[in-house]
Amino acid sequence: MRALAVQDVARTVNIQSAMSNHFCMEFDAPRSGGFGDVVAPTLVVHGAIDPVYPLAHGHALRDAVPGASLLVLDSVGHDLPRAVWPLFVDALVVHTST
Repeated sequence: MRALAVQDVARTVNIQSAMSNHFCMEFDAPRSGGFGDVVAPTLVVHGAIDPVYPLAHGHALRDAVPGASLLVLDSVGHDLPRAVWPLFVDALVVHTST
């Protein structure tokens, strides 16, 4: 995680804006439609131990998008470690082939 943080900081032009830009976003309402309006086949992928957005967020997103499915990656946080790539890729191939 430290290496990823170092990489993020190294690529930014303005460290102050990079560290605060998430707090500038407005989340009052969707600009055009909402999750219930999504018509594309949707695969929600979520880490079981995500410290940023707990698993309940993945369930809520799946429930909010009509027909969405949920892939829960056990022992995964807010990242996609190489160890789960085969599971993720297999699920993505199945999802995109239907």
